[in-house]
Amino acid sequence: MVAPPPFTTTPPDQTHTSEDAPTRRLLQHVRPEEWKNPDPAPFYHLVVVGGGTAGLVAATSAATLGFRVALVERRRLGGDRLNAGCVPSKAVCRLAKAAAMRRQWPLRHPDADDLPDPAEVMRRVREIRADLAENDSAHRLREQGVDVFFGDARFLSHACLTTGDASLHFRRALLAVGARPAKPAIPGLSEAEYLTNETLFELERLPASLAILGGGPMGCEMALAFARLGCEVSLLLRGNRLLPREDREVGDFLGAHLVRQGVRLLPFTEIRSSRLHRDGTTLSLQRPEGDETLHAEKILAATGRVPDLSRMNLDTGLVAFDPAGGIRVDDHLRTSNEAVFAAGDCCLDTKYTAAAEASAHIALQNAFFPVKRRWSSVPVPRCTFTDPEIATVGLTEEEAARAGIAATVLRVPLAEVDRALIEGEPEGFLKILLRSESDTILGATLVSAHAGESIGIIATAMAAGMGLRKLDSVPFPYPTQAGAIGRAANLANRQRLTAGLRGLLSRWIGMRFGSEHTGRQEKKDRS
Repeated sequence: MVAPPPFTTTPPDQTHTSEDAPTRRLLQHVRPEEWKNPDPAPFYHLVVVGGGTAGLVAATSAATLGFRVALVERRRLGGDRLNAGCVPSKAVCRLAKAAAMRRQWPLRHPDADDLPDPAEVMRRVREIRADLAENDSAHRLREQGVDVFFGDARFLSHACLTTGDASLHFRRALLAVGARPAKPAIPGLSEAEYLTNETLFELERLPASLAILGGGPMGCEMALAFARLGCEVSLLLRGNRLLPREDREVGDFLGAHLVRQGVRLLPFTEIRSSRLHRDGTTLSLQRPEGDETLHAEKILAATGRVPDLSRMNLDTGLVAFDPAGGIRVDDHLRTSNEAVFAAGDCCLDTKYTAAAEASAHIALQNAFFPVKRRWSSVPVPRCTFTDPEIATVGLTEEEAARAGIAATVLRVPLAEVDRALIEGEPEGFLKILLRSESDTILGATLVSAHAGESIGIIATAMAAGMGLRKLDSVPFPYPTQAGAIGRAANLANRQRLTAGLRGLLSRWIGMRFGSEHTGRQEKKDRS
């Protein structure tokens, strides 16, 4: 039985978007109304296009090193991470977890005093976003020596970009224009004013019901969060698998967990059409059980992201691209124009903030310095912030099999980890892949309350070329859920002791310290 919602939602006609005080405070940092673009320098060592994670990291790092840098942003600084991705979505997840804890422990729980009124949930999310906006402020960038231009960027030639009336001549350019939500090809959906991650967090209140299209990270996170906040949530999948990039065991685990939390899971669902009504939207569905209709106050399309390459004149810049796959880069993140590099969502299959940041550092190093780094050499972790969290680095079991890589799988159930039992969170597991007949870590998947915090330990070991057994000599704080990694390392060492090695060790102990019989006899002789 699913617990009742923690509060009652307000009538449908009160759901709309607006620029409230937190949003205005955000814009003062990331798109100041009074901002005037500077006069361009005669040339720039680096021109960065895009002010999301990758662009900001590259621009500030290059300016710190002494390069003359310009950054062009079409919309808001901070990109998806700040405005429509990690920051607001994780704020919703945190508030939803607090609501779930209040239901579980109604008399007392750690977040009791920090829960907003139901009408204020979305406003609280925007306040958190505004609180973090100063880190990405246009004024702060200017203080760090970056010329910030707001507007569209277009190539005038292979070595010059333009924005507004300014021409930006460059020695090197970095394209970090990100990605935009994919538009589902569903008749009538555009007229239904569906939500994406770019509009979801501008709602003034929680909808009474929400239909989510897509079972990727965004869809799963928001399904759990909004269900916990009292919404009636349906999650629609074209296939039968959640988080298709992750280990199949993860998707099965998460599906069962979402259902227990009150989410209606609809696999193998084709949406034939959509129709807008005064009180919401009706979807016409084709399912294995037969045709049906689903009515929801709001629709959230979370069906993936596509590179945002419009209006850039990439052909003029001699930059090869694929409209679906993005800007084409080599393993050094260089484009077909040797002076132009790319980073982040516009060129990577892995569309995560950690990947954007790492790729920006690699592109910057390869653009200006003789020692080159390869993107393929970097183990980039990713995390889906459901509860429990799901974190992965390197290969999954299925990816290793498809690549023909023989692997040994070590599995530690979270029920064997003391901290998980102490906190009443025994669901989950750690799975580590080792190259067969070796100690090399190929990848790991962790499902736990703090998986995103812990997976970095394995990523660090992989980046340093450290085998799993080496981690057995590293003491982990007790009790922590990261102790699952220590248990896996200990298991790897114990499995190393084959019958032959045990026999050799037993004979060495007998020769060096005497057998059990010899030891007793020596003690008797001495007495």
